[in-house]
Amino acid sequence: MALIALIVLLGVVIPAGYFNLIRSILPRPQSAFSIVWQDTTFSTESQNPAWVSSNLSDGWIVKWAPRQVTGSSGLSVSPEGFGDLYATFRGYDTPDERGVGGIMIEKLVGAVNTEVFPYLVIEHRETSADPSLMLSLGVVDENGTYLYEKGSHTTLAWERTSYDLRKLYNGTVNAVTIVFTNDFDPYYTGGTQHAYIRKIGMYEEKAAWGITYNRESINATLSSDQGNLRSYGSGNLTSGTIVSAQHLFEPTIELEGARYLKAMIKTSGIDVAARITAWTDNVGSTLILLKTYNDSEWHTEIVDLWYFGLSNSKLQMLELGWQQVYNSTGSSTVWYSQLTLNQME
Repeated sequence: MALIALIVLLGVVIPAGYFNLIRSILPRPQSAFSIVWQDTTFSTESQNPAWVSSNLSDGWIVKWAPRQVTGSSGLSVSPEGFGDLYATFRGYDTPDERGVGGIMIEKLVGAVNTEVFPYLVIEHRETSADPSLMLSLGVVDENGTYLYEKGSHTTLAWERTSYDLRKLYNGTVNAVTIVFTNDFDPYYTGGTQHAYIRKIGMYEEKAAWGITYNRESINATLSSDQGNLRSYGSGNLTSGTIVSAQHLFEPTIELEGARYLKAMIKTSGIDVAARITAWTDNVGSTLILLKTYNDSEWHTEIVDLWYFGLSNSKLQMLELGWQQVYNSTGSSTVWYSQLTLNQME
């Protein structure tokens, strides 16, 4: 009787608004997630190539090398077997001269229709991530006109960059170009810099997920198997090493109608933390999950994106990856599965 009296007393003393708050936080029994977007395959490789080049000593020629002298630029093959595109950047020589320098290489690819094979994909890294440097891709149409995409900043770690050629040109192209310049800042005087190219090709379908990492000295790979995304790294894994799989949303997703991210995660050990980052139009990068597990079992995580102030944002990219917690000379792996964006019904 005393217990019943206490419950009744609490119901009288505690304001009714408290119980309304509790009801608003806890899902109603009949509530369920409605899936707005999902990935159950985690494609990590581009599919159905029109052509692929993994040896840049085969058929590639230097077409353009402004502000270069003999020996200051060129194309060679690195000891690791990667294409080595290099140029020397001296900035301005005279005040009235535009100091853009660099190098462009070109390869004939036959007649390839960009409406059938729209994705130009390159795997690359550079010796400098200075914001002055630019790597850009281009094509040559059947009339001999050179067309270029806007270019991207360089990176110290290996990165896979994809470009949809349909935004540039719809029709037949006969050649592909790679351009390495200081176009973002013609004053740049960084000396000789290198762009390493591991592979470039034109594909019918691009990979849904690409890899990025912040330590150039490690070996990192991305793969998918039976609906699971596997992110792996080995070597000198110092604390703070990050390996991530990136997915671009084209078009973007309105998070007003996709509040909850849900995924299953497992890790190789307590020394590595699962890490999820959301990139949005109005906030930029937001770390939404950083978590370790003391076992190797699957764990279900549900993240309320509104909690991070993203209710009025458009989701541009997701990064699923991991961050090294303790120094290691072994390997770390994190798996993701059943990734969905959801709204509560």
